[in-house]
Amino acid sequence: MNQPEDGLDIRGDPEAEEAFESGGAAELMAHANKKLNEWKEVEVHIAVVGQSGAGKSSFINAIRGINDKDNAFYAMTGVTECTKLRKSYDFPDNTKLKMWDLPGAGTENFKAAVYAEEMKFNTYDGFVLLSSERFTEIDNMIADEISKINKPFFFARTKMDNAMRDQKWEDKDKFNSEETKEQIRKECQKHIGEKQQIFLISNRPDIGLSTEFPDIQFDNNLIKIALADELPEIQKTALVFSLTCNTRDMIAMKKKEISKRFKWLAILSAAGGAVPFPGFSVAIDMPIMIAESYFQKKKLGIDDAALNSKCESIGIDRALFLQHLSTKLDELSTPLNALEKQIFQVMMKHPNYQKMAISTIITSVVGALETVEIGAGIFVPVVGSIIAAAISGGSTYGLLNMMLRVHALTAEGCIDGIEEEAKKIMK
Repeated sequence: MNQPEDGLDIRGDPEAEEAFESGGAAELMAHANKKLNEWKEVEVHIAVVGQSGAGKSSFINAIRGINDKDNAFYAMTGVTECTKLRKSYDFPDNTKLKMWDLPGAGTENFKAAVYAEEMKFNTYDGFVLLSSERFTEIDNMIADEISKINKPFFFARTKMDNAMRDQKWEDKDKFNSEETKEQIRKECQKHIGEKQQIFLISNRPDIGLSTEFPDIQFDNNLIKIALADELPEIQKTALVFSLTCNTRDMIAMKKKEISKRFKWLAILSAAGGAVPFPGFSVAIDMPIMIAESYFQKKKLGIDDAALNSKCESIGIDRALFLQHLSTKLDELSTPLNALEKQIFQVMMKHPNYQKMAISTIITSVVGALETVEIGAGIFVPVVGSIIAAAISGGSTYGLLNMMLRVHALTAEGCIDGIEEEAKKIMK
């Protein structure tokens, strides 16, 4: 359970140092809580531009992980655009994140600067320009206006599943998905330049895509990652935590964002361990670990509801699916250790018993502290209780890292399982 040298070190963090100096452990804990939750308060506004029929509503639904028409957040598709007003759509788990549907620019006497002003371009954090066929000079003019305000933008050719299906029917055994994608990409670049990146996406839910096209990679996930990477740090965290998690690249991105929380969670535990009240550290650690376990699983798409949905999508019993995952995890080049296996077993239990299971794991970690190196970089300057702080914060930090590894591997295993079942269905 070795820790990074700066795992719990607040030296060099002016805000954390000031918090401790002004109010001791209590103020430091308040600061840690603020850092953990600041992503929830930031706003993100993404504009989606395209002519009527380009698939804007479908894209907005897909990026928010919504495919149920009865969902209150669903953006109606197949509706003829008859308004020149922009409309926003919230993310279900975070209403401060909004996708904006901007009406088509039209063609008669088009003036990009006027359009940019009417659509309030300066209020968005990023733009996605969509076309279901080919991009035009108007799209290029809109991109130029976006460049003037130094905001990121991305071109995406939609309805690629339709294009692939049609081409496959036409070419029969000679069908080559990569050649088809390259041909479409070059056609899209005619008016916007050969160096401009084009994302080739489908408007269908990701699970449905992997079932029908198990061997074809669309760019649905790549455009999400590209969009998030161009945002400022806190906005990036907010968007990443709100995106659906069904590819290895997205798991890696979410894993990185989740791990940034560990310093502050460990400081909460360390500061709690430093308070001279019997049992107070244990009272703090347990809620931290239980809440973070649920948080990680939710963000990685392996919470109970998500696991049930995944199993239903491929028609397999949840218990059998998890048993299959357990076997796969045992075959890793770096297999799970005893504590990590306990963490995985939590997911196999009924939700009503998971809290008790997590408590048992924490007890195991505390018992193992006598033989596990905590790490030399733990420094929370609480007079008189530095050892208690080190043990509490160090054990929390180590367990959080183990928990994240198990949860990320489980999420990857779910992808493998879905892909394997999809290929069986297609045979």
